[in-house]
Amino acid sequence: MTTRTPTDRGVAFIKDNPDGTSNVYVAADVAADGSPQDVISVHLNRPGVDIDDAIRLVSAGSMRRTAGQVRVTSGPEDVVLVKPGRSGMGPLLG
Repeated sequence: MTTRTPTDRGVAFIKDNPDGTSNVYVAADVAADGSPQDVISVHLNRPGVDIDDAIRLVSAGSMRRTAGQVRVTSGPEDVVLVKPGRSGMGPLLG
C-alpha cells in the first residue's frame, strides 16, 4: 500500500533527473531570479509527475514551474500529482 503525503499548496518546480526520475519542489513563492522561494516540501527521485491539463508550465532555468499556485500530493506508485489550486469556499458541510 502506498502512503500519500498531505496536500501541499504552492508553486511547483519540476526538475527532470538524468536517470529518468523527477524532483518536485513546492515553494511559497517565486524569487526575483525565478528560483523557488520558501520551499515547503520536496519530492525527490520520483518515477513520474502527473500534471493536470489545466496547469500551465513556464521555464525556470534548468527546471519547469507552474505559472501559479497548485496542489501537490504523492499518488499511487510514488508518482507526484499536480492539480489546480481550489478557488472559492467550496461546498459547506452541513
